[in-house]
Amino acid sequence: MTSVNTNASATTALRTLQQTNKALDTTQNRISTGLKIGEAKDNAAYWAISTTLKSDNKSLSTVKDALGLGAATVDTAYQGLNKAKEVLDQIKSKLTSATQDGLDRNVIQDEVKALQDQLKSIATSSIFSGENWLSVDSSVAGYNSGKEIVASFSRDAKGAVSIGTVAVDTTTIKLYDSSTTANGILDGGKALKAADGTALTVGGTDATGSAPSLQSLTATSATAGIVTAGPVAATNTFGTINRTNLQVNDRITFNLSLNGAAVVPVKVTVDATAKSSDANFVAAINTGLGNAGVTGLSATDVGGVITLTTTATGSGASINVTNVAALDGDGVAIVQSTATGGLLGTSLTTGGAATPSRITFAPAAPADTPDANDYIEFDFRYGSETYRGRMTGPATHGTVATYASELDAAVRAALNVNTGTAFNASAGSADVTITVDPDVPANVLVQTVGKGADKLVSFQNINSYKVTGTTVGVGTVGVANVENYNTGLIAGTAGTSTAAVLTAGAYAAGSSTLAQGDRITFNATLSTAGGGTNAPIAVSVNTTGVTSLTTFQTAVQSALDVALGTGKVIVGQNGGNTALTFTTAASGENVAFGISGVLGVDGDGATAANGGLTAGTATGTAATTAAAAFTQTNSTFTGPMTFDDQDTVTFDVAVDGGTAKKVTINKAIISTALTTTDGVVSSAANYATVINTAFTAAGVTGLTASDSSGFIKIAKSTPGTGTVAVSNAVASSGGDTISVDTINISDTALTTAGVTTAAQRKAVLSAYITVVNEAINSITTAAAKLGAVASRIELQNSFVDTLMDTIDKGVGNLVDADLSEESTRLQALQTKQQLGVQALSIANSGTQNILRLFQ
Repeated sequence: MTSVNTNASATTALRTLQQTNKALDTTQNRISTGLKIGEAKDNAAYWAISTTLKSDNKSLSTVKDALGLGAATVDTAYQGLNKAKEVLDQIKSKLTSATQDGLDRNVIQDEVKALQDQLKSIATSSIFSGENWLSVDSSVAGYNSGKEIVASFSRDAKGAVSIGTVAVDTTTIKLYDSSTTANGILDGGKALKAADGTALTVGGTDATGSAPSLQSLTATSATAGIVTAGPVAATNTFGTINRTNLQVNDRITFNLSLNGAAVVPVKVTVDATAKSSDANFVAAINTGLGNAGVTGLSATDVGGVITLTTTATGSGASINVTNVAALDGDGVAIVQSTATGGLLGTSLTTGGAATPSRITFAPAAPADTPDANDYIEFDFRYGSETYRGRMTGPATHGTVATYASELDAAVRAALNVNTGTAFNASAGSADVTITVDPDVPANVLVQTVGKGADKLVSFQNINSYKVTGTTVGVGTVGVANVENYNTGLIAGTAGTSTAAVLTAGAYAAGSSTLAQGDRITFNATLSTAGGGTNAPIAVSVNTTGVTSLTTFQTAVQSALDVALGTGKVIVGQNGGNTALTFTTAASGENVAFGISGVLGVDGDGATAANGGLTAGTATGTAATTAAAAFTQTNSTFTGPMTFDDQDTVTFDVAVDGGTAKKVTINKAIISTALTTTDGVVSSAANYATVINTAFTAAGVTGLTASDSSGFIKIAKSTPGTGTVAVSNAVASSGGDTISVDTINISDTALTTAGVTTAAQRKAVLSAYITVVNEAINSITTAAAKLGAVASRIELQNSFVDTLMDTIDKGVGNLVDADLSEESTRLQALQTKQQLGVQALSIANSGTQNILRLFQ
């Protein structure tokens, strides 16, 4: 249908042409820009991704520039270190040549000084972009030894951005540090050591500061290790069997306490069977144990040794054998009441009380009228010592109290005639008092506080002297109260003391059953002047040859001399010669003597034997759990403690009694153990960690140090028997130090540094060479570190290049147009556009044809 109002064909052709033109514009834009996504409207998601990646790539470009800057800085420092090492090699050669006798060390020093200056020049010139890592001043505010080189730019899944860096610690790289605590490789002080490792005290700067604390390593308490074991019975070796002197009817007695129970008396009877063999003798012992009601214990013959073993085991099992005695037997019974020679048990008899030494006298008027300068001289005796004294002005003493006071002063000022020491400075001064006599107020009382004959005081050789001008007239020697000027001073009396005396019962040998060969036993208790009561001592009296009180006295005296000591107690007879008396040699109020437990023991005159039985004690062993041997300090850790570069603590440690190894703790060990650089050990746990690191460095194995509640405990790593011993702990603040840049081998410098002998010079030069060699090693290590950093930067630089290319490629894949595809599409769209124009023209021509109909 043809319509004047609507040209549907033209409309359709127009719409198609419009779409074609739009697609053609898009294609032409892609071809002209090369991008299929040039704006957010093209593809918002891909456009955002590509835009971010492009931005990151720009940052990576900056990272690449930073890596280049960092590489140049590292390379500058690296080249400086290499050149410094070459100079140090020359210094080392110069110092080596200086050890040769006959060379002029002053000339060599000039060369060394020039090389030292060159080292400083190298360090100060190694600058790139204002960064100098070889010559620093760590005292400047804001100084940081940690340098960082920007190495990466990254973004995580949440969009957070992070910058990666390559860290460089210049602490171990710097050659010079101009701070007051210089510690660069070349200006830091290094210890001077002899060839054997000992510190030199000449050739450098003296060590400063105190040595570190030993933390009680000089005094440790060791505990031996143990192994796991079950409970063990108590076993007592009861003596080696000896039947040589055993006689039939002899008896062997002893007291036995089993497993801590009450003491049980045991009697072993020797018969013909028991005497015949070791086995039968042991059987007789078991019979005696059974007769005494003892169970849980048996006697055996172990290699000729009588061995007692408990049935019970553990720490509660025990054997205690005491008072083993062999009793000779003749079959005749003893009547105890009459067979002791009249000796009876008595309580202690105390000696008479001692008395203090005292002198009392009334001051008298002098026979002549003395002048104020006249005086009396006297000897004052205290015990065995004599003191010469003087009292002046005998007419001016006034009251009795004044006289007593002045006499007291004169006595205390008196001088010992042998030593010249004043009586007031002697021990006896406090024992003597001179006062008014409280019983006779008109008298002066000179008295000792202590008692006994050894407290004697007296006045002797009393002489009065008259002084006229410068002439001294000698008066008559004073006796009693008739001296010219002695004013009544008289000789005194000594204190007294008595001995303890004990009288035994009447001698009753004639009516007793006491026979030749029988013995009398009793306990004697002797207390001497020291005070207190001593333990009783057993006394045994052999009655062989006793036929009278006199021979009995001799036998008892002999037995007491053996038991108590010769002459301690004297045995005598009473006034009626019917009983023995016992008198102590010592006397005094604290002296006492007594006897108790008097017994008569039957005997036939033959010597009895105990068959080899001996007293002894044994205890069982409880079950044990294996434990490691250890040693521990006797005091807790006190800190913090700070180690300087030269500070050391050394000690020897030996395991299981083996050869000791020397362990050294220094700042380097601490730095390794605690990953610090300040040398500070702040706790016992830290110190234990340091000791373990020192063990490793010393080649010590099988030991572990730990913190045991503040104590340092060094233990074997495995439980079981063994020992751990620590010895020879020494702390040192080090010897002399020197830095490479201050080495001076001229004669003047060496003399100033205390080098005076050829041997010292040789040792110091060798130490200088060692210091330079250590610096070479340090520089080599530092250069190696920088080389590793340079390699890392190079790798990172290459990686950043690759990463940037990869990102560019990825972005291209997202937004770049395919020009081949777009050009083909362009041609197709251009053709389609032409066809559209023609179609629209044809569609519009239809209406024109209709208009012609009306023409």
